[in-house]
Amino acid sequence: MNLGLSSFLFLFIQKPLLIISYYCFYFLPKRNISWVVGVNEVASNLKHLSSSIPDSYSVMLYGHKFYDFKYSFKLGEHSNFILKVLRLIVGPILLGRLLNEAKGFIYVHSPGFLLDNIDNRNFEFK
Repeated sequence: MNLGLSSFLFLFIQKPLLIISYYCFYFLPKRNISWVVGVNEVASNLKHLSSSIPDSYSVMLYGHKFYDFKYSFKLGEHSNFILKVLRLIVGPILLGRLLNEAKGFIYVHSPGFLLDNIDNRNFEFK
């Protein structure tokens, strides 16, 4: 079995982190979140869509130099390498938490919380 780096990171880091965080957050008190809107800003759609939905939670995992909006969660401005490492770890943990608290997810653009080039985000949508 020949695993590429992306497959290895997904199978041995992101997938276990998501499963562990889901069950850890399952037993903690929950916030009332209607929809999670994220995770990439495109033409201010993430900001405006999340602000138009009551009790929504906006997530910005991909830095953008042209937008400086307030989001419920934002990784911040980091170098490209640091941002990729943070997304690798923070993405599945945050998704595990939000799966327990939100009624649904709205994705703006194609990126998600997990690496998307492995199974076309099939595991993320289960």
